[in-house]
Amino acid sequence: MVGCRPSTFIIAVASRNCPKCQSTQIIKYGQTHYGKPRFRCQGCGRQFVEHATCQPLDETTR
Repeated sequence: MVGCRPSTFIIAVASRNCPKCQSTQIIKYGQTHYGKPRFRCQGCGRQFVEHATCQPLDETTR
């Protein structure tokens, strides 16, 4: 697989599901400025960090 970027591979790990749609089609999508890996769901496009220290804002607060 020469020339393929690692971030384009779908990570098929049972413990990683999208928090929005529960899809298992997750790709690595870079990292936060704190160094934690960021992931993106191929199904709905949601970006998330596993074991985030700060919880996301709910829709009413936004």
